[in-house]
Amino acid sequence: MKPFACVLAVMGLLSPPAHALGHSKQIKAIQNYCDGLDSEFAGASPDVFSGPDPWTELDEVPPGMMDQALALVYSEGKQPRWVFLRIKGPEKDRWWEDINYYFRADGTIAKRERYFQILSANITLSETTFYDHGKVIQDRTHHQALGPGKQNTSVFVDEPAPDYMTVDDLPFRDDSDSPARLVNSRQGLIQIPKQVFHVF
Repeated sequence: MKPFACVLAVMGLLSPPAHALGHSKQIKAIQNYCDGLDSEFAGASPDVFSGPDPWTELDEVPPGMMDQALALVYSEGKQPRWVFLRIKGPEKDRWWEDINYYFRADGTIAKRERYFQILSANITLSETTFYDHGKVIQDRTHHQALGPGKQNTSVFVDEPAPDYMTVDDLPFRDDSDSPARLVNSRQGLIQIPKQVFHVF
């Protein structure tokens, strides 16, 4: 094989497949879109719900967790675009979870971010999932020790997070003129637009 042909062959082996490049562009576009929602709602006041049995609308974000879950819903008109959900487990289990849901203008999910902490296992887990037309195009998961010491995977159970694939799946939506609302979190200090959540 001639040197030039050999170089071309090696370049072909090292080049990422076309579908990988396509996904990379899609993911970047989705991330930019979600970053734009973060900026857009930076000064906005969300609709607030506490629940889930039943979900109750609140006038403002409470100073502490009143129920198992708290949801903040940021909307454009009546259409939810970003939902922040906080869930707190039983005291004996000592876990918290924060989930961000980003929705497109057509109501379908674009990205979901999860942050899960379980003190008894000394583990924190993060998961980011990107979607296109309801299908997962990339899922990134990472876990590490929450603090000093070893991770205890024997007591770590990662239950599936709520799957809200469209805004119509949100449990705090109603048939009135009010936009949908969502829930809050489970971890140490969480900064979101105009609110700071501490450990409850």
